[in-house]
Amino acid sequence: MIVDHFVRAALDEARERAVDPLGRRGLRLISGLGGGPISVRAAPGVGSARLRQGATGPVIEVDPAFLDAHVRRPADALHLLGHELLHRVRGDLCRFIAVDRAAWFLFNLALDIFVDAHLERLWFRGEGAPYQRRLYAADRFPDLLLLP
Repeated sequence: MIVDHFVRAALDEARERAVDPLGRRGLRLISGLGGGPISVRAAPGVGSARLRQGATGPVIEVDPAFLDAHVRRPADALHLLGHELLHRVRGDLCRFIAVDRAAWFLFNLALDIFVDAHLERLWFRGEGAPYQRRLYAADRFPDLLLLP
């Protein structure tokens, strides 16, 4: 299954990058899948990936079409899975409150920026993930803030 391959690729890449103390700390995070029961499952149609509260605990839902189109290297898999796990570790799932769609979009964008900055420190050291640079190109950033 594509999602199982995605998780394996992310774990393998985390092991490769665990050469410094921060990288080892990140490997412990991802190896324990956030320090609590959490599952990763295919969710066709969600568009990318998201952290949701399932019936038995947190769930990372990943769109197989998104994986197929954008996750081309193990580093992409590590970034995507690490991003969602850090939302869990930070407690971002509990921070979503009832707000209108525009406010939710900006709130989620701010949380994503914070989580991605942490990922840079753990594993990427300025390299980032290629899929992220394609999806969130710097010249598109102002347009993102203007979306309704």
